[in-house]
Amino acid sequence: VKELERFPPDYAEEIRGVARAAEVPVWYIFVINICYELIGLCTSLVAQSDDGQIWHARNLDLGIFLGTDAENHTWSLTHPLRDALVDVTFVKGDETIFTSTTYAGFVGVHSGMKASKFEEPFALTMNSRFDD
Repeated sequence: VKELERFPPDYAEEIRGVARAAEVPVWYIFVINICYELIGLCTSLVAQSDDGQIWHARNLDLGIFLGTDAENHTWSLTHPLRDALVDVTFVKGDETIFTSTTYAGFVGVHSGMKASKFEEPFALTMNSRFDD
């Protein structure tokens, strides 16, 4: 995939490695990884309950431009993508660095959470929007 040469080297190698491990063509994993840039639109929110608990939520509503499933009141891609949805724990040594909910084959993090007894916990999400 010629366009992969424009990516940072570590990121490009990760895409190649996922393709090798999954035994699929590199272009397939490349497309999965640029798909969000083309048809993103996930939504996140942060809210605080009356007792001070902070909630950070994200819907993975990828697929707005690919049609709707009127029977289930979702986007057409919602149900097919559920089988690819995974929770990943990133560790260094014996310590959990952060966790992420993502799609198998996706390189990088769209949603990440870090809980810690010693540091302030945090969460982040990446979203997209299209302006006129």
